[in-house]
Amino acid sequence: MRKAIVANVGLCSVVVGWALCVLGFSRYGDPSPGESAEAITSKLILSLTISLIGLFLVLMALWMSGNAFSQAKVRSAIIAVLVALPYMLFAYQFVGISLALH
Repeated sequence: MRKAIVANVGLCSVVVGWALCVLGFSRYGDPSPGESAEAITSKLILSLTISLIGLFLVLMALWMSGNAFSQAKVRSAIIAVLVALPYMLFAYQFVGISLALH
């Protein structure tokens, strides 16, 4: 496959992957008191599956970024930033909160 196509698929994969991760993790939460254990378990399994598929897409996009770097440098850099940006924002938020507590 051409490197430009790999970079384009990587861009799509990172966006869809993060969307699935957010969707999967947002489905976690406190169940209603009247919900059965089977329903809670099935919802947790579905949430975990959605989150893992999203994480796989993000990691696949990172691999595609490295694979396409020789010919599509800008798109590869954009993919790398899109993969790392949520982690950096989370770390910044965590450090900001921990510094405010001290």
